[in-house]
Order: sequence, then structure tokens, then C-alpha cells
Amino acid sequence: MSEQTREEKVMLYSHEILDNIKKDLLSKEDFLIEYDKLLNSYTKILKRYKKVVKLGDAFNNCLVNDNIDISKKARTKIMDNASEQRKLKEKMAISSLSDKKQIEYLTKSLEEVIHENKILKEKTKVRFIEKNKK
Repeated sequence: MSEQTREEKVMLYSHEILDNIKKDLLSKEDFLIEYDKLLNSYTKILKRYKKVVKLGDAFNNCLVNDNIDISKKARTKIMDNASEQRKLKEKMAISSLSDKKQIEYLTKSLEEVIHENKILKEKTKVRFIEKNKK
């Protein structure tokens, strides 16, 4: 049989107490003591639940903010590369050979930026996960 969680143990215990109350096996003092124990157990479980929810929210917020920052950096880099290429195109004498080279250069630059963006995303995920493990 698998081991029970704390929540499951509290639930089983509360059912036992409820059965005893129904059978009038507990005195009023015992009833109050048992009720207090159950209330404390439920309070602890609620605190633990709130901590888990808070951790999940913090993790999601951090990932969203990191992704926004990475996207802004990538967008800026792409726009800068595009503006540089426009300036070069205006200065250069346009021929079919120079057009092909320019297209190849732009394609390579764009691929590099996309690849760097993927690497940055992976690094931020790993860093965040390692930070939360500590």
C-alpha cells in the first residue's frame, strides 16, 4: 500500500472522530480537544497550499518577464540589423551579384539572431530552475 499524504491522514482521522461523535463515544471535553487538533491540522494544510500556489505564481511571473526581455532584445537586434542593411544597400552599387551576397548575408544574420534568441531562452529557463532549487 502506498504511503498516505498528510492531507489524507487528516481526512481519515476526521472521519474517525466524526464516527465517534455520532456514536456518542466522546465526552464534550474530548470533542473540543479533537476539534482543536483538526482545526490546527487544516490550518497547516492551508498554509502549505498557499505556499505552493505562491511559488507557482512566482515561477510563472519570472518566466514571463524573462521571455519579454529576451523578445525585446531580439527585436531590437533584428531591427538594428535591418536598418544597417538598408544603409548598406543605399551606399552600394546594386548589381545582381551584390544582391545575392546581400541576401545571403541578411539570411545568415537573421538565422544567427534567431539561434541566439533560442539559446538565451534556454539559459534563462535553466537559471530560473536552478535558482528555485536553492
